[in-house]
Amino acid sequence: MKPITTITALALCATALQAQQTNTRVPQAGDEIVIQQVEYKDPGRSGENVIWDFSRLQSVNDEYTVTYSAPALTGDSVYIMGADTLRKGTVNPGDLIIGTEHYTNYYYRLTGNRLQLLGHENATTLLRYEKPLPVADCNAKFGETATENYTATSVYSGEFKQKTSGEVSITEDARGMMIIPSGDTLRNVLRIKTVQTVAKLSGEGELAEEKDATVETYRWYVPGSRYPVFVTIRRDSIFETAFFYPQQDNYYVDNLANQQKTEETSGEWAGLQYNFYPNPLISPTLNIELYLPRTAQVRIQLLTQSGVVLLDENKGELAQGLNLLPVQLPALNTGYYVITVILNNSHRVSGLVFRK
Repeated sequence: MKPITTITALALCATALQAQQTNTRVPQAGDEIVIQQVEYKDPGRSGENVIWDFSRLQSVNDEYTVTYSAPALTGDSVYIMGADTLRKGTVNPGDLIIGTEHYTNYYYRLTGNRLQLLGHENATTLLRYEKPLPVADCNAKFGETATENYTATSVYSGEFKQKTSGEVSITEDARGMMIIPSGDTLRNVLRIKTVQTVAKLSGEGELAEEKDATVETYRWYVPGSRYPVFVTIRRDSIFETAFFYPQQDNYYVDNLANQQKTEETSGEWAGLQYNFYPNPLISPTLNIELYLPRTAQVRIQLLTQSGVVLLDENKGELAQGLNLLPVQLPALNTGYYVITVILNNSHRVSGLVFRK
């Protein structure tokens, strides 16, 4: 069985990145979380000021359960974490966490600001990383990638052995806002991208048929949350899935959940969201992300700061939801310009873009 990133690892990874601020954001032993497995969603672009529309999700399993627990002390002397035995007094028991999903235990250890995966175990397979696998780099900065190599040994049915190696890279690759199925908008959402390569070094029996793989995972989370809001997992072209965490106050530290929701506004355009990128402009194409609370006729205008119209483009009638609009701009001199979105020839929203 290959060492593949799972949903329990994702939850821990997302919160461990905040551990440098407070370790209370690490998932709590005793938590049982019922999340929704949904059809795979394309993660979308990276970068700043992204709008993710996850308001319409197709459910696959409404009761996918993940639990977290603390390891028991065995013989009043050791903690057994899969293939690892940790002696009492050499480890803080509060730094050991077992995540359980789909009949498999995943063993984690928090060391300083680093969350590490020791291995996993189920009825047929026991896997151990020779050096604990980094699940999160708590010192990473936005846009930077932390990469580390690993080697793992697994035993299948207590008999067949396999050795694998690979590389794990973790990047905070996008920030923005997310529209969730309830219609609420979460702000200050951070997305983390993890890529794990798996290469077989040796294998016996059934494990000899295992193929090399690449697993790409994205996780979205908001400040103060113990768990991600949304997760996508894709293994090459043969497997893909996604998970949505319904928002509950007990998933947050200091009850920050309500602070992430967009304030309700009065009027027919309540819930309107928009974003322009790239900004500064580096090409003739400006992309507009426009979330419409209802169907509307849409026009796009580009003006100088003195009000001269340089572009006036009718986009026609657009449906409720997230619309992605590429706009081809005329040749522009260096400076600031006003981009305006006009809805039903009456409501206007504007923003500044800068041409380098």
